[in-house]
Amino acid sequence: MSILNKIKKSLWKLNIDLERFSSTKNYLYRRQKILNYYNIDTVLDVGANIGQYASELRELNYRNKIISFEPMQNEFKILENKTIPDNKWEAFNYALGSKNGKEKINISENSFSSSILNILPSHIDNAPESKYKGSQDIQVKKLDSVFNDLVSNNSKSYLKIDTQGYEKEVLIGAFDSLKKIDCIQIEMSLIPLYSNEASFDELFKLLNSKNFKLVGFESGFTSEKTGELLQLDGIFIRK
Repeated sequence: MSILNKIKKSLWKLNIDLERFSSTKNYLYRRQKILNYYNIDTVLDVGANIGQYASELRELNYRNKIISFEPMQNEFKILENKTIPDNKWEAFNYALGSKNGKEKINISENSFSSSILNILPSHIDNAPESKYKGSQDIQVKKLDSVFNDLVSNNSKSYLKIDTQGYEKEVLIGAFDSLKKIDCIQIEMSLIPLYSNEASFDELFKLLNSKNFKLVGFESGFTSEKTGELLQLDGIFIRK
C-alpha cells in the first residue's frame, strides 16, 4: 500500500477523504455543469428543510432564482431568515403534493427525515435518529396550481424533489408543469424506507413516460452496517 493510501485510510476515521479531483466523479461539479449547460435560471427546491440544498447551489456559484418549499414551521423560520439577504431566493411555507388541502407531517428527530408517510423499520434501523417524535398539520398544494404564478413563461427550470417517499405525489400534482421543466433531480429509494412510497422503478417509468431521460445519479443515504446504498438522487433531462 502506498503512503498516500495509508494517509487516506487513516483520515477516513476522522470522516475526511483525501482524493485527487475528478470532474467525472464529483457530483457537485456535474450538477454545476448541468445548470450552466442548460442555462437554468429557476430552481424549484421542493422539500427545502432549512435551506441546505439552496445554500449548496450558492456555493456552486449559481446566482439565479431559487424557489424553496418547506411545510414545517420551525424549519421554515430558519429557511426564511436565510432568504432575507438574497433577493433571488424566496420561500413558501407549504408542501407540494397531488392535491390541494391539508395533511399531517410526521416530524423526525433529525428533521430532514420527516415525511407525510409513515417511516419503516428499514429506515430507523439504518438511521436511529430518523424516528418520529411528533406530528404537525401542514398545507399542501399542487405545483400545477402555483407554477405559473412563480415561474415566468420563458424560464429554464430545474425541479429538485426531496420529500422522503412523497416524490410520486409531487410529480402527480405537477403533470402540467413538467411540460415546462427542463431538468429534474429526484430522491429515489432502492429499498422501501417509507410506507407506500414509489420505488425506483416506478419513478423511472413515470418520468420516462413524461418525456424525461435519466442522465446521472447523486449518491445519498447509505447503510453504515452493510455499505449498501439505500437512497440516491436521479438526474433527469427532458428528451
